[in-house]
Order: sequence, then structure tokens, then C-alpha cells
Amino acid sequence: MAFYLTGAFQRTLFLTIHLFGLLVQLYIVYANDYADLQVDLENRTHTIFSGGSRVLVEGLIAPREIGIAILLSAGSTLGVAWALSYTLGRNLAPAFAIISLALLWAYSYPPLQLSYRGGGEILQALGLTVVLPAFSYYVQAGDLGGFPYSVPLILFPINLGVAFSTTLPDYPADLRGGKRTLAVIVRPKTLKRIIPALNALTCLLVMISPVFHGAWQWYAMIPPLAITAAMLAFMRDAVPGQRAMTYFVGLNIASLLCLVSVLTLYFFVGG
Repeated sequence: MAFYLTGAFQRTLFLTIHLFGLLVQLYIVYANDYADLQVDLENRTHTIFSGGSRVLVEGLIAPREIGIAILLSAGSTLGVAWALSYTLGRNLAPAFAIISLALLWAYSYPPLQLSYRGGGEILQALGLTVVLPAFSYYVQAGDLGGFPYSVPLILFPINLGVAFSTTLPDYPADLRGGKRTLAVIVRPKTLKRIIPALNALTCLLVMISPVFHGAWQWYAMIPPLAITAAMLAFMRDAVPGQRAMTYFVGLNIASLLCLVSVLTLYFFVGG
């Protein structure tokens, strides 16, 4: 978006932003594993997309080592942000880093602990559609003056759907552990119907959005919509512990990645 709207794009900054994203992701994985240990111990229906990394559950890493990893990844995230501020004058970078770290804390830890109170999925979608894209744009462009906030709004439904889908396999353990994800609140059968609708809503918003110009957006939405349609074939059998659930969640993630790839290509070829 920064390249399309301002012409700003530096490879070094591109790599630095991805380093920031990697460090934030490591912090999220470590800190969430630590917070969810008791629930994960009871989880017998986890998949490659859900249920934590299992390293604590399987005794591959000690809780103390995870604690050290949390501090190192959080500190490194702040370090990258400080370096961007000190060397390039991106003075908002530390604030973005703090917000990124705080979102996970609000997700998994008291006093908010929103993943246990029905708000965790919203935090996840906000981080992916607003915080990280705005930070990336800011680092490349140097300010947020031209940031197109309609794009995060367009991408919010499909990201929310992915956040919902990754809670589905963990439904039995979350229910027993008192973790009130939306799957627990509305039950998986209802949530599985909501998720494809959220994907379709984002595709519709792309089609009618004035941000994107030309008939291309109608044709470009065919692949993500086709992947979403493929999800429907596994919807009935997508229950925790069954292979169909892994396919359902995996296809949902693939639909998001496909759509984001199309939009990224649009911005780089200049519409």
C-alpha cells in the first residue's frame, strides 16, 4: 500500500518489518503456550493450526525456558522498534511495538484475558488487519497520513473468520477449561456457518470498494471464493478430532492467504 500510494519501498525496511513480525509471532507463540498450559494439557483434538505448539505439554521445553524465550522475543521486538526510531526517525515504532505486545497480553493474561471471555478472536483480527499493516505502512512511508483505513476494514471479516476457525478444533478442551471462545459461546455448528459468510463478505467488499479500480477485482475474487466453497464440502464432517476439521481450517487459512496475495499484487503492479 505504501508503494502504491506514495512510491515508498525499501528492501532493507521490508526485511526489517518482517523481522519485527517474526519476533512478535515468536512472542505470541511462547506467551500463549505458557498461559494456556492447563487447557492444552486436556486438549486431545489439537491440529497443526490449533492447540498450541505442544512443547510444554510434551515436556520438550521447561516452563522456565519458555519464560526466558518470552522475555527475549519481547525485548528483541522492542529493540527493533527502538532501532527504527533512533536510526530513521520512525518515532511511533516503539508505540506500535508496545501495542503489539499488549494485544497478546490482553488476549491471554489477566486482568483482561479476553481469549477466555469471548473477545480473543477480535483482538487477533485487529492485530493482523490494523496494527501490523499500519506499522508496515508507517515504516515504509514515514507517516500515516495516507494510510487507507478502508483496506483493514475490508480485510477484517475474513481475518476474523480465520481467528474463529482456529478455535473450532479446540472446542472440547476449551469447554472443559472454561475458555469462552466463540466456538464455546455459539457452538461449532453455528460458527462453521458464520466463517464462510465472513470470507464472502470480504470478497464482496473488495468487489465494490472504490479503493480498487477496474473489473479485475471481480475476477480476482474467484480463487478465494472457490477455496471458500471447497470448505463447504468438509463442513458437516468438520468436528474436533476428525481430519475433516483440519481440512476445513486449512482451506479457510488458504482463502485468506490467496486474497491477501491478490491484493498485494494489485498494489505492486499499480492497479
